[in-house]
Amino acid sequence: MTNLEHPSIGRTHKEISDGLNTNPPMTNHSGLADKPILAARECSLKEAASNAYAQVCAPYHTWPVRKAVAAGMCTLPTRKQLLLKLQDIDQSVEREMKRYIIASAPIIEYIDNLYLSRDICLDW
Repeated sequence: MTNLEHPSIGRTHKEISDGLNTNPPMTNHSGLADKPILAARECSLKEAASNAYAQVCAPYHTWPVRKAVAAGMCTLPTRKQLLLKLQDIDQSVEREMKRYIIASAPIIEYIDNLYLSRDICLDW
């Protein structure tokens, strides 16, 4: 078996953390909780997702992967198209995103502490 088939525990931790950490940058412009990106009418989902990717995942990806992700960002729907697909209203979407951010913080901390309590090397 190769490392790709059995990733290290530390790499698995990183992937879980990155997955959980991608949403807060999308919903908080420059990390400011009072200015959520997706609530701003002038900001596109492409811009929000691109900024979140650049902050969380891009530093760990090679140039070809970053270019593929950038190409994929062009397929994202507009904010209006997304809300129509979700058949939801702005306020409930924003409320649910805030609930996710609040709920994910202790989960991320718990996972980090779990790895650290077992002296598992975080090898990234």
